[in-house]
Amino acid sequence: MPKLPAVGPKRFVKLILKLGFRYSHAKGSYQYYIDEGKRIVCVAMHNRDIPKGTLFAMVKDIGLTKEEFASLLREK
Repeated sequence: MPKLPAVGPKRFVKLILKLGFRYSHAKGSYQYYIDEGKRIVCVAMHNRDIPKGTLFAMVKDIGLTKEEFASLLREK
């Protein structure tokens, strides 16, 4: 099983926007995104990479496996 690469919040947001999520609202430094299936993901907009455990939980929340997420990050 591959490890998840280090990802910053801006790069993560770009990816979920491509997957059909849209901006919902913000509260403090946290932004919320929602998709048509009513899945919600919360992204902390800090100037550092997302911690591995948090990133894994967010990947599960958007309905992807680690492998699918890693392959989407490799695509340009």
